[in-house]
Amino acid sequence: LQKTYPSLESSLFFPGPVQEAIKKISDDAYDVVYSMAVLMHLHPSTADSFWDEIVRVSKKNIISVENEHGSTNRNWPRNYRSLFEKRGLRQIYEQRLNKNTAPDRQLEGYIVRFFKKV
Repeated sequence: LQKTYPSLESSLFFPGPVQEAIKKISDDAYDVVYSMAVLMHLHPSTADSFWDEIVRVSKKNIISVENEHGSTNRNWPRNYRSLFEKRGLRQIYEQRLNKNTAPDRQLEGYIVRFFKKV
């Protein structure tokens, strides 16, 4: 990392499973927490408290771009609106990506959601 991306040398990294790494991050640490095609790969056995952790580290907003449909052996669909609204966030934007709006064909059908802390 230091050799390939020297400009990131002073950046803070939390290696390891996100479910454990997120516990090392302070409350309201980031204005925006952004996930694209990551949360959908968390196994259904992921503790419900993990979703509380995402809300905890976000100061203002959460953005998710995830596949919420079609289960595979490495993708488990969830309704992120429901997950975050029951934790006190308000969804302020939703868009299902299609062939005209997806920046990459692999993202067709994914749902973009913006949440705001209220």
